[in-house]
Amino acid sequence: VITEAVSATPESEYRVNIISPEETEVYLDGAYIGTTPVEFAKTEGTRVVTLRKEGFVTRSYTISLDGTLQDETFSFSTLVKEE
Repeated sequence: VITEAVSATPESEYRVNIISPEETEVYLDGAYIGTTPVEFAKTEGTRVVTLRKEGFVTRSYTISLDGTLQDETFSFSTLVKEE
């Protein structure tokens, strides 16, 4: 018996890459997804990316992802050391 994989919607085939700052914890809408560089499935809409690293001030960014059929890459500013 031959089975065919169900093809994903075109949108889910594309990725969002977060490449910097390096070695920083990344949270997507509050859920931990990994350490930079990291990627996740692209879905259209507004998402909140939070960057966290011990000894540095945590930063959050709101990103807007469109429905274009291409990968997107984000590079955020270096985190500021806590005082």
